[in-house]
Amino acid sequence: MGSPRVETGRSLNENQVMVQLTRGFWMAQIPVTQGLYKKVAGGMPADQDQTGENYPVTQVDWTTCDHFTAQLTKLFHKDGVLNANWRVELPTEAELEYACRAGTDAPWFCGPNESFLKDYAWYEHNAGGNLQPTGMKRPNGWNLHDMSGLVWEWCADWYDETLRGGTDPHGPDSASSRVTRGGSFVIAASDCRSACRGKITPDSRYYFQGLRLALRAVQSSR
Repeated sequence: MGSPRVETGRSLNENQVMVQLTRGFWMAQIPVTQGLYKKVAGGMPADQDQTGENYPVTQVDWTTCDHFTAQLTKLFHKDGVLNANWRVELPTEAELEYACRAGTDAPWFCGPNESFLKDYAWYEHNAGGNLQPTGMKRPNGWNLHDMSGLVWEWCADWYDETLRGGTDPHGPDSASSRVTRGGSFVIAASDCRSACRGKITPDSRYYFQGLRLALRAVQSSR
């Protein structure tokens, strides 16, 4: 997890650490769409820009996203989609990087340089400053779309400048910001690298900020 010191474009908060993930989980194939958000939450976030059923939901703060995962879990339990041993949550930072890399160790999951990134991600080079629909670009090796670019994705973790390694790592118990991952449609390719880390205060609502869901067994910590 993290990036080697020789990686072009890296930041000081990407110290490379060894990580072992022992809890099984499923990662959503695309970020949460506006269509799904409306069905679960009963409406759209205030000031949602560039609307469309298949566009990612944005303008959502961290607490709203955490509440959304709890709402969705209850609906799945009620409808029999999931049994009580499973729930939907925000992924940890380690889980998102693991899912983004899909077994690769290059700066981008699509290769060692940004020449192929346009086929896999919406970022400043090809998005024209506009939010785009989910799932339109090629997926990574595990068939996950938009793991780089499109929208920054909230993580469960509080932010720490130093990456935490070890078994099933998570951030500090409290901090002023939450971790975000993935980059967005308004930033450079270097910020769409698999190891790139962002931080945003949890009450922030931005047009480039969204979320992706993880499904896991109940015994995992929140």
